[in-house]
Amino acid sequence: TAKGSSNAGVANTNVGREERVVYCYPGIKVINTKLVDEDVNESGAVDVTSDFSLASMLSLLPPERNPGQDTEFMDHVFALESGTKSSTLVGNLSKSDYKAFRAAGICAPRMSKNVGAIFQSGVTSVDPIASANKKQIKRRRMADYLQDSISAAVLPFSKELGTGRTRTQIVSAIVNFLGELKSDDNPTFQRISDFAVDAVGSNTAAALAKGIFTIKILVKTLPTYDNIVLHTEVGDNIVVTEV
Repeated sequence: TAKGSSNAGVANTNVGREERVVYCYPGIKVINTKLVDEDVNESGAVDVTSDFSLASMLSLLPPERNPGQDTEFMDHVFALESGTKSSTLVGNLSKSDYKAFRAAGICAPRMSKNVGAIFQSGVTSVDPIASANKKQIKRRRMADYLQDSISAAVLPFSKELGTGRTRTQIVSAIVNFLGELKSDDNPTFQRISDFAVDAVGSNTAAALAKGIFTIKILVKTLPTYDNIVLHTEVGDNIVVTEV
């Protein structure tokens, strides 16, 4: 995106950088079999933008997952777009390039020698220093999912009589939903770390009398292991003990 006071994009710190906006660069190379069938392109290889692949992945990936992880949703990609250049390498991108992309709020595809195509980091376009708590794509997506799901769970109680029983039912619906996500009894299905629901502290008798019932909900999401550290010692003199 071009620089300038009125142009959107990560190049401009004042325009277009928002937690609901994700910028993808560079593009990717895929095979379009239709081009081969119609003799338009012998190899079928074409350059396309990478944003469509990310959007497709996000539509299939659970909201709490980091789109930077290895998934089968990028198996259609076999290279970065033609002419991709690095400050240090031609036809490839270096580690320093991806650090710069992340710092600028760019979700960049990468060709990994071990797993194929991935998005190196699942970051939104916000300034990661000024808005560190808003930089993860999964945080915004999970917040939307929780807010939408909880709203749907309590909607049946809208316009019900403002009794203690109704308030209890509303809170129970919220706790039951979040309890399923925490999944204490089956860690395999755990999707959040913890939660708390306060249906007392934000309410006053005057507000309740006006038909306003406020519930404060705190949800701690699970982190993703963006860095895995391997501490290895190898040699003839290494003493191996049981850990």
